[in-house]
Amino acid sequence: MTVKPISLVLALSLGVSAAFAVGKTEGTKAFTDGKCTMCHTANVAGLTKENPPKGGDLPTSLAGKSLDFVKNVTLKKQDVNGKPHPVAYAGADLETLAAWLVQITGENLLTKNKCTMCHSVNAIGLTKDKAMGGDLSKVGASQKADWIEGFVAKKINKGDKAHKGNYSGTPEELKALAAYLATLK
Repeated sequence: MTVKPISLVLALSLGVSAAFAVGKTEGTKAFTDGKCTMCHTANVAGLTKENPPKGGDLPTSLAGKSLDFVKNVTLKKQDVNGKPHPVAYAGADLETLAAWLVQITGENLLTKNKCTMCHSVNAIGLTKDKAMGGDLSKVGASQKADWIEGFVAKKINKGDKAHKGNYSGTPEELKALAAYLATLK
């Protein structure tokens, strides 16, 4: 799998290969095979536990973090607090795990921040009969993450049109969302 270093915060000027889109089955397998479930959940992917584990929910913890950061965590270099991660990744496919975590975090931000009230993303199954904001399935083919971020934050217009909705998430979440949307090509 070829994945260029991008971020959930999306190392804004870089693109992602088409291989970035990771299937849910492959991502879930990399998460469970790597023993991530010993300490973490991935609630948006249905990987939950009755008693929340000490490591927390990974997609929530990693929102706004780069793909390289995710890899470093899994290689026992650092955790989200900058401390050494207690366990090295035990799975065989680190690239798949890291890309999947970035992907499911982006998908979660689409719904959490109510983007789907106006937009559809048919490529991932978020469909609407009349999406007044249009389908975002290929927005990354024409726009980079920094442009998407600026447009949603109403700092950039598309021609004479401004983004109609008011973004309600954090600046870190907006960077993560823009990074994810830039991968949709």
